[in-house]
Amino acid sequence: MTVTWLHVSDFHFQEGDRYQADKCLTALIDAVRQFREKDGRSPDLVFATGDIASHGAEAEYSLASTFFDNLLEAAGLDKRRLFVVPGNHDADRDVGKDLTRTLEKNEDAVTYFDAKREKLHISKKQSEFVKWYNQYFAGIRECAQRTTCSPPQIVVIGGCKIAILLVNSALFCSGYEKDPDQNKLWIGRRCLDTAVAELKASGAMLNSPLTKSAGSDSMGCSGTWGLPGWRWVGRGIGQVIWW
Repeated sequence: MTVTWLHVSDFHFQEGDRYQADKCLTALIDAVRQFREKDGRSPDLVFATGDIASHGAEAEYSLASTFFDNLLEAAGLDKRRLFVVPGNHDADRDVGKDLTRTLEKNEDAVTYFDAKREKLHISKKQSEFVKWYNQYFAGIRECAQRTTCSPPQIVVIGGCKIAILLVNSALFCSGYEKDPDQNKLWIGRRCLDTAVAELKASGAMLNSPLTKSAGSDSMGCSGTWGLPGWRWVGRGIGQVIWW
């Protein structure tokens, strides 16, 4: 069985002169529609992996809603087949200045990623993304605000069960070139452990444990990137895992 998906990202929606951006995105939508109507080819899933907006502003997400509506219509899909995660441009940089830039050690991460603790880097720094997400996907799914890993989504395509895990890796992004994010981003082992437990409870199977691998990655999670059996959809900040 073949599963196909369309992977898009880095729209940087913003107000102002949109001639160039709209020309590009319209061409994308037209191509998706042509593939479906003339060639009978359509993606089963759509992944949008970060930088939906340019500055994390409310008006920018209104533009995103229109685009996603048109893209899904062209692909013949509904919102249940669209999966979105935020990127560094989906954060309010001014709010970020008042928050902890990064975590210094693993012990800090264990405390910070306790599910009982509010994640201000999501609820405040990504507030407009969260608001838009919950409105756009109302009745389908909600944006996780106390964990970096949303509850696993189970999609059945052609009789095949696929587990999709949305990972918000943009909490500690600065958004400034003079303050690069290398080795400053964290996802949290506690968040991933909970997500994996939920995946197992849903009937999904792993062909390799998340603890298998050496070293720690720049996001503060050891042994998860490049894991056999998992496919990472995304680049840079936004990440989606499906298995």
